[in-house]
Amino acid sequence: MGDVTHNDVGGDARVNNLVQVGYAGQIHHHVHEGRDGAAFRPWEVPSPPADFVDRQDQLESALTTVSSRRPGQGPVVMAVSGMGGVGKSALASRLANAFEERQHCPDGALYLDLDQLRHDGVVDIGDALGLLLRSLGVRDDRLEATTSARARQYRSNTRGRNLLLVLDNVRFAAESLALLPSSASSTVIVVSHGRLVEWEGVLPLDLRLEPLEEEQADLLLRTIAGVDDPRFGSQARAAQAIVRRCAGLPAALRVAGYWIRRHRHSHLDRLDLKLSDGMRGKEVDVVESVWDAAFHDLSGPAKKLYCLLPQHPGVHLTEASTAALLGTGAPAAQDALAELENSALLIEGWFGLRFHDLLRDHAIRCATRYAEVEGEADTARRRVVLWFTRQAARADLVVAGERMTFASPPDRSLTGDASDLHFPTKAEAARWMEQERVALYGSVRAAWELGLDEAVWGLCESLWTHYLDHRHYGEVLRAFRVGLSAAQRSGNPMAVIRMRCQLARPLWELERFDEADEQLAQARRAAGRLGETKQERKLAASVIEFGGLASRARGDIEAAERAFIEARRRHQDIDNHYGAMLQLHQIGKLNYGAGRWEAAAEALSQAHEEARQLERERMTARTGFELARALIRLGRFVQARPLLADSLLSAEARQARAEQAAVLDAQAELAEACGNPDEAAQLRARARQTRLAPPEQR
Repeated sequence: MGDVTHNDVGGDARVNNLVQVGYAGQIHHHVHEGRDGAAFRPWEVPSPPADFVDRQDQLESALTTVSSRRPGQGPVVMAVSGMGGVGKSALASRLANAFEERQHCPDGALYLDLDQLRHDGVVDIGDALGLLLRSLGVRDDRLEATTSARARQYRSNTRGRNLLLVLDNVRFAAESLALLPSSASSTVIVVSHGRLVEWEGVLPLDLRLEPLEEEQADLLLRTIAGVDDPRFGSQARAAQAIVRRCAGLPAALRVAGYWIRRHRHSHLDRLDLKLSDGMRGKEVDVVESVWDAAFHDLSGPAKKLYCLLPQHPGVHLTEASTAALLGTGAPAAQDALAELENSALLIEGWFGLRFHDLLRDHAIRCATRYAEVEGEADTARRRVVLWFTRQAARADLVVAGERMTFASPPDRSLTGDASDLHFPTKAEAARWMEQERVALYGSVRAAWELGLDEAVWGLCESLWTHYLDHRHYGEVLRAFRVGLSAAQRSGNPMAVIRMRCQLARPLWELERFDEADEQLAQARRAAGRLGETKQERKLAASVIEFGGLASRARGDIEAAERAFIEARRRHQDIDNHYGAMLQLHQIGKLNYGAGRWEAAAEALSQAHEEARQLERERMTARTGFELARALIRLGRFVQARPLLADSLLSAEARQARAEQAAVLDAQAELAEACGNPDEAAQLRARARQTRLAPPEQR
């Protein structure tokens, strides 16, 4: 169905924005106006490592620049650059802490790793802006579609705010230009390998990092290994040799320090000898010899995992996905991950462990030399991709309930001994999909490369609900195009139709109507060649519904209504009562958006009753909410009140914060219409606090 899983409780957002009183103030999110006077203050920058040393010159320069800037100079943009492993991200985190201590960023700090949004070397700026806007409290159903509109929305939401923004892994200055806050009092830290010199209208500060001096490198090594380790006194020469081998790079010193800590009873001369042995007869960098030595110290399972980790489609590594990669149960994966973490070959990420970029490259090189993983890379990649495909299908089922899909989830036997995840609530299933977004979209491409066509378009089917809730347009367009190609390659006509419809929606939402029309036209032609089974007729009705949604997006109300009426008739012909109810819901929303309140109330009242009879709790709540809004417009306040109360209970049970806030706003509108301004103010404050609660998607 075209809109079965759409979590847009506000109906057609663009129409509502024109008529809903008070919305303009909310879209700017003046978070200091909370009910209890406390501001929502996002803080997303990772904590700096506890063993951070030196960089005092850069810290003092940064603090001086921020403290002494004059009005009108523009935001401060600090470019932290240097070679890989030199500690750029650690310095950015340390700077953020220093700014917070001195209250230089009272409105909070945002963090974005551009490498997580990079595809074929290019960052999708629209997706980057979407993530930042969500962090600023903008609801998904209020997020603009096009990149240019999101840029305007971002400028509006950052105007007058004293924010800190950390952009990690920036390759070109142009990537960061559209992400700079509009407020001149903001501060931006840009982390990159090379110097970036293309900014205008800002106060720039170049913070180039060189490897640590030997004294500071020695201090870092001692701090990590243990300052009370007597070997640093009695075996000072060997310790100094190890420091020099690390070439002043914190990424190497950290591995060496953990290695020394693990070998409490080994003479440092022997450890240094291992490093030099690792270099003999090889043309390897001195730093790489440190990682080689740490690798050779690992157990067999940990070595295998280290070599296979580059096959993982995501950034973060969890025990469950690692078990799928290894083909083992969770305990074995847990032990191997713990060993890699204790060796500093993995570092802490947002919600799991992750590779340092340099170590990812090192693991790829190790895989070519380690006989035990020879020929296993594709097998491991296949296992983990199918595991993500299976979990996505299960999570989508929890979030959206039963709906029309054509792919069968991969059998568990194809994912080794890895266990299925448990999603006790809709909120937890949805949260997992957003947390694993990079891995899920990465799995689409990986499945295509492995020739797993049904997994490709099946995963795209599962990502439909996630897309409707989050609108990562760049990622979804790439994924759905690959899904269409996989469906065509597999020769499955129903999958092809499904993928064309899914691809059409983000295209028309981005106002690329000609491209959307072409996809829908081909879908209609293919649907005309389908047979008479119930599933085929259901799909044909869905294609008509998609056409109606596209017409509504264009503003052609009459064409949209004709399509929804025809789709409803077709669903009724095959006794698909749920599909028929959804078309009535679409007709009601369409009339509401057009200001035809009586017609909207009539359609939504019937849709609400049908949803109730079908015992579809989520749609009963949604249709009740839409009906209540129409009734408020008609002045039928007594009828609207219990519908909103039931909708709020449903949203709270599902932990759907955006829906809760929308219902609270509607209750405030009702209270105001009934002459209760104090109650309305309290409800709006509750809505604001609900909407601006710390985002959990990262």
